[in-house]
Formats: sequence, structure tokens, C-alpha cells
Amino acid sequence: MKGASAGRRQSTRLISILETNLQHLVDSYGGATTLSAALHHLTPVEMQVALLLRQGLSTKVIAMTLNISPGTVSIHRKHIRKKLGLDGKAANLQNYLKSLTE
Repeated sequence: MKGASAGRRQSTRLISILETNLQHLVDSYGGATTLSAALHHLTPVEMQVALLLRQGLSTKVIAMTLNISPGTVSIHRKHIRKKLGLDGKAANLQNYLKSLTE
């Protein structure tokens, strides 16, 4: 970066770009790093759904296991994504839950 800058103005601009990109990364991936921290904000049923999702079970199997409709499971998935900060992002909920340490 030092070699690429032609002066103070360009250095400031490059640092600003780096800062913006770093903040974007933190906002995208800076959520909970442990499973317990992530589940802390969920309701008991959402916790059950999240744990079953983490195991790789399908919506249909989760619905049968919890004796609820598949539509209700989909609603819980939507609420879980929102509470975990994944709403509007391309991140896969199951992969995100698997990435959290116990």
C-alpha cells in the first residue's frame, strides 16, 4: 500500500477502502461464533428446529419429529435466519449452524 500511494490523499483513500471492506466482512460474518451464543436468542421451538437443521434433517423430517406442519418449520427457519443476522444474505442456514463451535 505504501508503494502504491502517490501521496497523503491517496493513502487516506486506500485506508478508507480497506476500512469499509473490513467493516463489511465483520458485518457479514461477525455474528456468534459458538452454538450456545447463537441459540441464546431463539425460542425453545426455534432452538429445536436449529439443532435438527444442524444435523442435516429435512424440513419434512423436522416437521414429523416435532409434530408440526412443514409450513411452520419454514416460518421458524425464517425467524432463525433473522435472529442470527442471516436475513437477506446468501448464507446457507445449515452450513452456518454447522460452522459454529460447541
